[in-house]
Amino acid sequence: MWQDSLPDKAAAKMEMILAHLRGVKRLTRPYTGTRVNHPHIFELIVTSEGQEFRPLFCYGPGSQQVTLLVGAEEKGGKLEPHSAEAIAERRRQIILADPNRTTPHE
Repeated sequence: MWQDSLPDKAAAKMEMILAHLRGVKRLTRPYTGTRVNHPHIFELIVTSEGQEFRPLFCYGPGSQQVTLLVGAEEKGGKLEPHSAEAIAERRRQIILADPNRTTPHE
């Protein structure tokens, strides 16, 4: 999993953000942001030791659920991998078509 490759501090911060967001209906700054070209794709904002991690997610498939779609990192104002938004949208379509494709976060 992408999260397993994060530095320890970044992984701990992401877990803290995810735990905080469990009780929230709609996520907002400073924890999340929107993607301009993809209105149904959002990003978690995880800053740690000068690095900007931006795992992309969508809301759903159930109510009050978010689904992590792809791990990404922001470098120079751009996401890496460069195809992260396209990957996220493809995966969003898959889980909308078959909600059983998701698994709970551990």
